Parts: sequence; C-alpha cells; structure tokens
Amino acid sequence: MCGFFRTSHCAKGIATLILVCMRTLHSRLLLYLDAVVRLGSIRRAAQQLNVAASSINRQILGLEADIGAPLFERLPHKMRLTAAGEALIAHIRRTMTDFERTRAHLEALRGTQRGTVHVGIMGGLGADLLARATRAFHLRRPQVMLQFERFSREHLIEAVRDGRAELGLGFGTEGQSDLRALLAIECPLGAVMAPDHPLASRPGVRASDLLAQPLILPSVGMSLHAQITELFGEHADNILPIVTTNEVEIMKRLAVAGEGVAILNRLNIETELTRGELVFRPIHGAAPTQTLRLFAHRARAEAPLPGIFADTLGEVLRA
Repeated sequence: MCGFFRTSHCAKGIATLILVCMRTLHSRLLLYLDAVVRLGSIRRAAQQLNVAASSINRQILGLEADIGAPLFERLPHKMRLTAAGEALIAHIRRTMTDFERTRAHLEALRGTQRGTVHVGIMGGLGADLLARATRAFHLRRPQVMLQFERFSREHLIEAVRDGRAELGLGFGTEGQSDLRALLAIECPLGAVMAPDHPLASRPGVRASDLLAQPLILPSVGMSLHAQITELFGEHADNILPIVTTNEVEIMKRLAVAGEGVAILNRLNIETELTRGELVFRPIHGAAPTQTLRLFAHRARAEAPLPGIFADTLGEVLRA
C-alpha cells in the first residue's frame, strides 16, 4: 500500500482526482474503472464491456500517470484498489449515480422518461410480488427498465449507501440513520405447511401447538431467528428443529415436501400459496411481525423514478 495519504502530496492528489474525474465526466473511463473494481480484473471487465483489455489497461495507466499515484495493486490473479483508488471509485460511483438521477429528472420534465431503476432485494421475497410491481410500474413508465439484484442484508444496505442500488427492499433494515424508508409494511409471521399437514385444517395455531412439530427454522444471525425466539419465549431453548438454514427458499421447499412446519410471513410464500403448495396459518396471541421496507439513501430519496416505483409497490402491496 502506497503512502499516498500519509504525505503532503495527499491534498494535491485528491484535488487532481476530482479534476480528472470532472474532465472525464460520464466517459467510458468511469465505466471501465467501475467494472474493474466490481469484477476484480481487467480481463473480466473487458469481457463484460466487450472492449479490448489493452484499451482498459491503457486508460487506467494514463489516469494513474495524471494523478501521480497507482490506483490498483497488480496482484497475480486480481486487481486490488489502493487508498487513492478507494477515494476515486467512491467519487466515480457518486458521480454516476448523480448523473443518472439528473438525467431521469430532465427526462421526467420532458415527459420522455427512459432510464433504469436499480432495486436491491433480499432473498426470500416472493417473485410474484416483484412481477406484479413490475407490471404495474410499466403501465406508468413503459420505457424504464427495472433492474433487480439480490443481496444479503448487510450488502443491501451498503449497496444503497454507495449508490450501486437506488432502492433497497428487504426485512430487518431499520436503524440506519442515513437511509430513508419510502415504504414500510408490517408482515405478521405465521405457520407455513403443506395442505395435508394435520394443523392445516385449523384456522389458526398457537405457539404451543408448534412445539411438538418438526420445525424448519432460520439460522442464527438472520433477523427472523430473533423474532422466532421471541415467539417461543421461555421454551425457545427447548426447540430442536429438524433443519436450520439461512435460505428461505430451502425452508419453503422442505415445507412443500411435508418435512415439517416453517415460520414465515405471507410475502415469503405468495407463489406457493397461489399454486396451492403451501398454506399459511396465523399464530394466535402476540405473533411477531417483520417489517418490509423499501428504502433509499437520504441524499437521493427525492429522485423521481425511484419515487414512482415506491408509490407503485405500495399500491400493489395494499391491493
């Protein structure tokens, strides 16, 4: 790691970084650098962007010469950012996000809105919900592309923070002061099982009914795990599930196969409910809820296209 930020060269270097970025604003160089950082190598970036690797390498070397400091450590099998590179890529991503937001706003004023809305999503959300939201959104903005990308909870929050995703949609994302919730929906947890399960004939179940059942539960570390611990209270330590997993999809498939009872919310199983593969039974008493949030960074929360998507998703969820 170079000593770029430990010398008097630091202030001049940062100023040069910003000036160079301004001179190359929204040029191919910004896309090249972002791709190399995401993919870890010039070769993979070149393949994705369909350009010659030598062209990308030449542009990066030229930029490093302008700045007077290396942006990457050239390791045997990957490219790793230096401190100077970290500063530059953060600026590039903010610049690219701001540009897309400004372009969308200008197109909205002209009534010719095109563009892309990048939505980061957590695993476990039903595909039917996203399909209905997409259909409703395109009735309003048919020329706008929606890009859905799956992240873990922590990576979803970071993606919205650094501008890789304009919106984040998921559970357990509260408590982030720099993020603003555009939509919040409470989703009660319930018992999820195959239609021929003995408990499926009841209109609802109690937590005590579930203690004797083979349970399919989320792994420790998932936000859902803490809520299930709350549900069973003093009996939580006595539960011996047949399966624990951090994949909601696995929980659902095991329940469909009749292996046991899972505890999820309705949005997790919309597709399976429609197909008749699973049933959802409310848990009587103070059943915990999960809050589904659609959120954006506070500095970018007023962007027009993400706002339209938020309004559309809210209407779909309340329909």
